Amino acid sequence: LGQWGGFLGKTPRPMRSSRRADGFQSRVVASRNPKLVREAEESLSSKQRLARPREMRRPRTAQLRDMGEVCHQKFSAVDRDQRSFQPFPSEVVFENYIPHQFYIASLALRNKDRVPRLLNVILGNSPYFELISPSDEDYKVAPGTSSTYRILFRPDENKDYFEELIIITEREKFFVPIRAIGARASLDFPEQLNFSKCPVRFSTQKTLLVRNVGKREACYSITTLSPFSVDPSIGTLGVGEAMQVTVEFHPPKTGVYTSPMIVHYDTGEDVHKSLCGTAVNADIRLDKSSLTVEKTSLTLSKQSSLVIHNQSGITAHFQWKRFVDEEEEERQKLRLQRQEEDKLVDVPKEHGVVPPLREHPSLPVCTSQSQGTDVQGDSTPFCSDIFTIVPMEGDILPNSSLEIKVIFKPKEARVYQEAAYCDISGCETRLPLCISGEGVGPQVELSCDQVSVGKVFVGSSHSYGVLLLNRGVPEAPFSVVYPERALDSCYEVALHGEASGISYLLDTTEIDCGLQVPHAALVRAPCLQP
Repeated sequence: LGQWGGFLGKTPRPMRSSRRADGFQSRVVASRNPKLVREAEESLSSKQRLARPREMRRPRTAQLRDMGEVCHQKFSAVDRDQRSFQPFPSEVVFENYIPHQFYIASLALRNKDRVPRLLNVILGNSPYFELISPSDEDYKVAPGTSSTYRILFRPDENKDYFEELIIITEREKFFVPIRAIGARASLDFPEQLNFSKCPVRFSTQKTLLVRNVGKREACYSITTLSPFSVDPSIGTLGVGEAMQVTVEFHPPKTGVYTSPMIVHYDTGEDVHKSLCGTAVNADIRLDKSSLTVEKTSLTLSKQSSLVIHNQSGITAHFQWKRFVDEEEEERQKLRLQRQEEDKLVDVPKEHGVVPPLREHPSLPVCTSQSQGTDVQGDSTPFCSDIFTIVPMEGDILPNSSLEIKVIFKPKEARVYQEAAYCDISGCETRLPLCISGEGVGPQVELSCDQVSVGKVFVGSSHSYGVLLLNRGVPEAPFSVVYPERALDSCYEVALHGEASGISYLLDTTEIDCGLQVPHAALVRAPCLQP
């Protein structure tokens, strides 16, 4: 090739598959100490392949031949799982080319056997590639030496081209691919994105300004592993254009996380980047782990308070839960779901078949409010008929605190105790809170616990007053419940008395009437028992 792309050698003969290499200089020199790559490795781009010219791979074999039919040397010193000729490079690659210009690459085939072997290289009819062989005819290659072929490439466009060379030896036939890699898109992501230390169970985001520094439009898709995510994960970006890409890190537990970020292009290339981050607990806490509300009378309510301190640099979202962790929530949901399924046994059968749960819209699919658990829901907030937490959920700004009120409204005169758990971002585990309170009944007293009426006359009526005193704050409605009813009275008054006849005592035992008729005399008879 000349300075301006002119052809300096002989004019190519279109009907032949190869020709001599007179007048051509190759830009690739065969390695004197190549390394055979026996197993498949990760895919490399064309630049990476050209940067590793010493690595060789086993060529793809089409068929094995019977050596007794083509030569006298029926035995070979090369193992059957290897080729008698090792090509270098294992794949001929052209890239960064200009349309309508000439490019040449060399292919060396080394005889690995201990005797000379026949070699024939064939290239199909292609308007873009031409094979230039060291000889016009098939010839034998001495053991341990190489035969160099040259591939001439003249592209019409800056696009991908592909062809295969057919290598025919006395023992096998195999292929050597020829690839021409055209214009490629290239998004300038950093090789590694380190999130450093981030709060656990909190979304930390980093926004990157990514440009397409390649030579064609980029049609890409990006994949990562949890807890990392990328947005947008798929799209198109023109040459020289830029866009914002947000990488999110949302770790569920404390620890070190790493993940590859694979950028896949529509041309088939995969570019691997690295993501890493460390999840730690944020400085968020409750000012107390237990809270006791003062004694509260029935029908009334009292409240007490605690404080959530957020000494971190994030806006923490919190919600009060009934269970200690998500695993316990799932176990409770499964238990309640089994209870709901067991209730289907009592549903009347229609035509001898019990319809499934989804065909019973009238059946409840969640528990009562007192249980506070939705079988099909994803959340189990704290719910109680006795204690109320205000607010139930919200956000706490960085380096600030929030007061939480607990309202206690007892229904019975006894001690209540429940547990609530604060599920807050930035903390791996939920913060426990033990709530307790005592319900107090009406403070009612009788003025006396015993009334003695003494002895009363038969048939007489007497009234006695007993005071009922309310020593408490709320009103105390009451009613008299007699023992013969189902419930006995809370208070019992003992009544005692005796009924008797009337007794009189005369002040004289005899009356003297004298001689006068009629005669009147005065007799006094005081009542001894009034």
